Amino acid sequence: MSVIEEERVRGGVFKDINPEDEDQQPTVIESLCMNCYENGSTRLLLTKIPFFKEIIISSFTCPHCNWTNTEIQSAGRIQEQGVLYTLQVKTKEDMNREVVKSDSASTRIPQLDFEIPAFTQKGSLSTIEGLLDRAVAGLEQDQPIRKATDPAVAEKIEKFIERLKKLKEVEEEFTLIIDDPSGNSFIENPSAPQKDTALTVTHYKRMPEHNAVLGIETEEEEDDKKPVNDLDTMRNEVLVFNTNCPECNAPANTNMKLVQIPHFKEVIIMATNCDSCRHRTNEVKSGGATEELGTRITLHLTDPSDMSRDLLKSETCSVLIPELEFELGMAALGGKFTTLEGLLKDIKDLIVSKNPFMCGDSSTADRAEKLELFGQTIDKIIAGEMDVHIILDDPAGNSYLQNVYAPDPDPEMKIEKYTRTFEQNEDLGLNDMKTEGSGVSLAIKDNNGSFISTLSMVLFEDNTYTTRLFIPPSGLMLKTRVFVEVRATNLTERFNVLLDRCYTTTSPYPGNSTSFNLFVGCNLDLQTIMGVNGEQQLARFSFETFRFVEHRNRTVSTFYLHCTTRLCESSFCRSLRQDCTNSGRKRRAVQSAQGTSVSDVATVSSGAIITKVDEPFGPVATVSKDLKQDKAVVGISVAAGVFGGLCVIMLAVLIYKIRKDKFNADKSNLFH
Repeated sequence: MSVIEEERVRGGVFKDINPEDEDQQPTVIESLCMNCYENGSTRLLLTKIPFFKEIIISSFTCPHCNWTNTEIQSAGRIQEQGVLYTLQVKTKEDMNREVVKSDSASTRIPQLDFEIPAFTQKGSLSTIEGLLDRAVAGLEQDQPIRKATDPAVAEKIEKFIERLKKLKEVEEEFTLIIDDPSGNSFIENPSAPQKDTALTVTHYKRMPEHNAVLGIETEEEEDDKKPVNDLDTMRNEVLVFNTNCPECNAPANTNMKLVQIPHFKEVIIMATNCDSCRHRTNEVKSGGATEELGTRITLHLTDPSDMSRDLLKSETCSVLIPELEFELGMAALGGKFTTLEGLLKDIKDLIVSKNPFMCGDSSTADRAEKLELFGQTIDKIIAGEMDVHIILDDPAGNSYLQNVYAPDPDPEMKIEKYTRTFEQNEDLGLNDMKTEGSGVSLAIKDNNGSFISTLSMVLFEDNTYTTRLFIPPSGLMLKTRVFVEVRATNLTERFNVLLDRCYTTTSPYPGNSTSFNLFVGCNLDLQTIMGVNGEQQLARFSFETFRFVEHRNRTVSTFYLHCTTRLCESSFCRSLRQDCTNSGRKRRAVQSAQGTSVSDVATVSSGAIITKVDEPFGPVATVSKDLKQDKAVVGISVAAGVFGGLCVIMLAVLIYKIRKDKFNADKSNLFH
């Protein structure tokens, strides 16, 4: 089917909800009643909730036994992320919140240890009270059979049903959790456009098991595909890949490009254009990692020209307007690269135009009036008729607002850097980061064939190598000694672990040009102490924490540890260690070994190592490809030469002065 035919079919079948449309009538199908096994009728209505999704509403009625059943099924696409709704039910008014629950959504009430698993119920459009009534009806359905076959179980279920019924009275607060990996469930926010303090919405990336349950096939990444390293070529090139339009699901193209924002950083801009429905969307991804500190940007709007300021809002950024008591949570609009006016218009569209409860039976006069008033207030802000503040709060530090006075400070804009709270780190997934690097596989040949060994790096807090090092968010004290262990698993007794070089970089990538060597072969840094290397199936050493020169003006310094590692036979490792003890010989190149003596090189890395400034002049690592000892020798030699030169000059001046005084004395005696 062509794109045009697909759009025509979908637009003709799924129509907007409109009570004045007389042509929009349900389809009636005769079907079997599963209660009395007589023929009943099923009514199907294919429609779509405005700005939400396409749905199929079905209603069954049996005239013989008066049994009825209503269901809702999603006819739209599976969303890019799953969604988790957590609602604190405190009052009876909360029981009237409207809920869209899809087939793939699971429902939990932790206080009762009660859960309705996914795909055990059909999708429904109901309220919180309706969900509880449906759960009670499902438990009561087989109670007569249970009372006859297992009275004890029936009695326990009866008590549990009473507890569920008491929840509808809201005598005590309880928590309702709806987890939908398809992202097609929804809980109403009656306080819109204000933030709902009782409702928490979390979007998450689906796990492979979620995709398997939903029937989504994911393409496996090709391990042998080499990544593109030519950044200059990528910056000048627009990458195009095929996708589907989020509005009409027709085939479309998405363009992606790396863009350098002046006075900020590099970002990735993705834009999708649909030729079928003319829908356009853009999304911005940060080109860098999560910053060490969060960023809060406050702009005081004093002139309509402020609306033309360029703005970058990342997915982790929330938007606040204190004068309106308005807060837009992170991920609500996704990442955007637009202007301040464009951001305000998107907020208005999201809250007013695209609100699913502004249309149809879900709309109330009070709610519609309140949202319309909010939209008019946003229009006044865009026109410059209101004195307000716009706050961009990004705990990841990847948002940006243009400074029209750059490089001078903007008198109306305030930029604050702050330390993230534990909850913010939890939302960003930083609390789950490990201090040890991921395992690295290394292949080696033996007399019995080839085998794969796994290398891992772990950081410890003392020389017993028993307690793993804990790095607080504020960082380690300078000169803290870190004990490092690189261990190999699935290794025969013939081979040991040999560290050729260990170094630190300012980024997680081992190939970063900004690096500092802790040791290379036999040459050690002054603060590095070598323990075991090439003697066992593990290697150990320790070093003192420091900070890089480029981090001199920061409160914390972050660096990463990398070790180039080989697996070598015990006899060959011993010869390398003997070369290190013999000062008259240079260390033999490892590459000269052939056969099964030594394996290929593998680099194992650690997680982020954070240090804080605890003294005004702490140890600083300079950026160099040579060893620190070489620089120290050169520095001492230069200093000694300068000092010797000064001594010679002072001696010459002293001799000159003595001779001059003697000459003046002889001259005076001659004339007297």
